[in-house]
Amino acid sequence: MRYLKTYNEELKADTYKSAADKLTKMGHAKRPEELMKWYVINKEKEKDEFKRKALEEASKLGTYKITIYSNLQTSNIKRNLKFTGDFYIYFYWNYDSFNENYEDWKRFDTSSVWLTFDFAVLPASEESKEFINNVLGKEMSISNDGKCYLGSFGLNLTQGGNSIDENDKVIDLNHAFDFNLNHFKYEYIF
Repeated sequence: MRYLKTYNEELKADTYKSAADKLTKMGHAKRPEELMKWYVINKEKEKDEFKRKALEEASKLGTYKITIYSNLQTSNIKRNLKFTGDFYIYFYWNYDSFNENYEDWKRFDTSSVWLTFDFAVLPASEESKEFINNVLGKEMSISNDGKCYLGSFGLNLTQGGNSIDENDKVIDLNHAFDFNLNHFKYEYIF
């Protein structure tokens, strides 16, 4: 750590926390306190950078006017929410999950293969940011990069499960699409 001033290195926030914890265990009082201050400052910088990158990435898909409805009941309190605002949308595809599902299907452990995407929104205006932070943030978790995951949707890539019959190549649209929402209803205005 003594070389930090010489080289002025930019370290991850967790490095400062780790060093502070070790110095505390060694019996130091002042040095760990200073490192913990740097940890807090750098953790905020990292969080801001994550949010900036996420907004930059999501803004490539454009801004959408989205109305979010919610009829949640928690702790005997029923909340009816309706908010219309500008949002960026974000889709996340987990390759590992798909690969695992596909391998199970090949071994006949599951009857279908699904291509599943998580769906999130990021605020594109101050009003939307306030709504996410003050309302949705209390009902669901918001990721470190500011994404509010509202649900997922999936496409069934198989017709009749793991059938080997060559005639099962037509996809039945009644069973090919699934949209799971976390107690919310959405309306998109293009």
